[in-house]
Amino acid sequence: KAVLSVLKEVTEGVQSNPNKGMKKKIVISISDIIMKQCRIVLRRAAAADDSKVFCNLLGRKLINSSDNDDEGLLGTPAMVARPLDFRTIDLRLASGAYGGSCEAFLEDVRE
Repeated sequence: KAVLSVLKEVTEGVQSNPNKGMKKKIVISISDIIMKQCRIVLRRAAAADDSKVFCNLLGRKLINSSDNDDEGLLGTPAMVARPLDFRTIDLRLASGAYGGSCEAFLEDVRE
């Protein structure tokens, strides 16, 4: 009877909190990591534009921002006359439009 009582207590304790002590794992795919790195490279290239050619194409001065910032570092769409620019590429990276394809990203950058 004592063994059954102990087993019941242990079983109830396990059932009441089954996730105690277990850590939740966050899975990040390789393609997500690559796209994040592509976005960082794009933003650093824009920030390193000492001659301000890139900024002049955008029609505004580049503001300081961290690599992890999702704000509109590269301006608003109304400021850009070209259909495909670094801002558009930045937004595509942020939204996952490339689907993890660094080749598609590279093709857009080369345009």
